Amino acid sequence: MGIGIETNLYLICSAFQIDYAKLNKEYSGMTINQIMAEEAAQGNDLASKFDEELLSDPKKLIDFIQLNNPSNKFAILSNMNETDLDEMLPLLDTQDLVMGLNYFNQSALLQMVAMLPGEQAANLTLQMFSPEHLMSLMPKEALDELLERTEIKEMKDVEEKCALNLPPEIMAQMIEAVTGDVPAGIKGIDLGGNVSFDIDALRKQIKGFNQDEFQDSLLAIPPAHKQGFVLEMTKEKPEVWSMFNPIYFAGVIADKKQKDDIIKASAVLEPETLVQMNQQLPQELLAAVLTQIDTKEFAEILQKNFKDVLGELALS
Repeated sequence: MGIGIETNLYLICSAFQIDYAKLNKEYSGMTINQIMAEEAAQGNDLASKFDEELLSDPKKLIDFIQLNNPSNKFAILSNMNETDLDEMLPLLDTQDLVMGLNYFNQSALLQMVAMLPGEQAANLTLQMFSPEHLMSLMPKEALDELLERTEIKEMKDVEEKCALNLPPEIMAQMIEAVTGDVPAGIKGIDLGGNVSFDIDALRKQIKGFNQDEFQDSLLAIPPAHKQGFVLEMTKEKPEVWSMFNPIYFAGVIADKKQKDDIIKASAVLEPETLVQMNQQLPQELLAAVLTQIDTKEFAEILQKNFKDVLGELALS
C-alpha cells in the first residue's frame, strides 16, 4: 500500500502528459511508481523517465508532492524507520528541537534534567532562578555532597577565602567542631551573654588546619550559612554550579516550576543534548517533530536517500 499524500495533479498532468480525468479516476489511490509504470506500458515516453525527472530538481519535487504541506511531510516521515528519523534530528534548529519537548510530560522532562551534564543542568536551572534564590533552595545534603567533591577540595584557596569572610561566630563553630575545644579567638562573654571575638585569631586557627580538618570544618557550617558560603564560592568560581549533582536541580525545579518553564529554559541546552532528548520520543511523535525540517533540505534528502519512499507515494 502506498503513502497517501496530497499531490499537485496539474503538475503531474503537465509534466508527464497524463489526462487529468484519467489521473483523477483511473489512477486514484495508485502509487506514483504504479502510475508511471502503467503510463510507460501505454507508450508514454515521459513517464518512463519518471525517476530522472523527479530526482533532478528539489523545487520540482516540492511542487510535485506539495512538500510544503506539513501533512505530506508527516505522511512521508511516518513511513521511515526510527534510525532514519534520528539521523535527521540534527538538521532541526534549536527552537524546533525545544518545541519537540512539548510532547513530554513534566515527569519525563525532570528525569532528563536529572541526567544532564552538570554544566548544562546548572545553566538550565539558572534560567529559572536567580543564583541567590536557587542557593536558598538547595538542601543540606546537596551542599555537603558538593563540599566532598575532589574538584572542590582542589579549590582550597577559594574555599579558604570565602570561609574566612564568614561571621566570627560561625568560624568559632567550625573550629570547635574540629578541635572539640573553645576557639582561641574567643575573647570573652559579657554580662549580657554577648561573645567577643578576635577575628584575626579565628582566621589564623582555620588557616592552620590541614586539608581533612578544613573540610570537616566546612561541613560543620550551619545550613543557612553554608548556603551563603557556597554562593560566595560560585561568585569566585562560577563552574562550582556545574559540580552539583543535577538530581538536586531537578528536585528544586519540581517543587517550584511548571512544564512550560522547563521547556522555555531548555533553549540554553546544547543542540546535541536536545537531539538526544527528542530521540526518546515514540516514532510517531518523532515524525511530528521532524515536520518542522526545512522543506528544501528535506526534498534533497528524499532525492538522495529515499527513492523507494518517493515511489510509494500514492494519489489521495
